[in-house]
Amino acid sequence: MLSIKENNVEVEFGAIYADNELTLNRLVMYVRGLQNYIDDTNNIRYAAEPKLDFILFEIKGKIDLNQIANLSNLLEIPGGEFLDSF
Repeated sequence: MLSIKENNVEVEFGAIYADNELTLNRLVMYVRGLQNYIDDTNNIRYAAEPKLDFILFEIKGKIDLNQIANLSNLLEIPGGEFLDSF
């Protein structure tokens, strides 16, 4: 489990590993506080009724962490460089 909090947005990741440390069977992401960030940021145009309380995102299957690292670098996702050590 990994937990990140920035700008009052909390993101939690959970993983179920497969046969080795480089492959996952399931990856879950839970985000709280995103609507407040959207409301406070002028350059994001999103309106949800009712308000966006949380996001639950789940990926099932054979997930190769090396491919996740490549994808995060390609998309320039902050923190993606830490996945390069896999």
